[in-house]
Amino acid sequence: MSTPFDLQAMLVLVKVHMTGPLSAIKLRFALDTGASCTVVNLEWLKVIGLDESQRGDATMLTTGSRRESAHWFQLESLEALGCKRPNFNVVGLKIPESAGVDGLLGLDFLREKDLLISFRTGRITLQ
Repeated sequence: MSTPFDLQAMLVLVKVHMTGPLSAIKLRFALDTGASCTVVNLEWLKVIGLDESQRGDATMLTTGSRRESAHWFQLESLEALGCKRPNFNVVGLKIPESAGVDGLLGLDFLREKDLLISFRTGRITLQ
């Protein structure tokens, strides 16, 4: 499946469908091949029914400016670029509104797939 993206944008943005125990939500993530794991804003995890009592193990993240502790959360599913991952683990982190995204789609989501990003045509293919 091929998905368009905005060639003029500063980030490669993709639509994500995230499902939790209480609800599902559509969000906008930055495709980040420099991120080893997928990160979701903590506020959106709360919206779909995941809170601090449902967090998993702690992990240390290295961002562009610092290292910080965060926790894993298990989603019922995460779907993006035509690929659906059931029981998918993400890291919950406070992401400032100024970032302009709800999360980062990391390498863990892309593993065992072929990813083609065409900056000539503005299309992403994940198969």
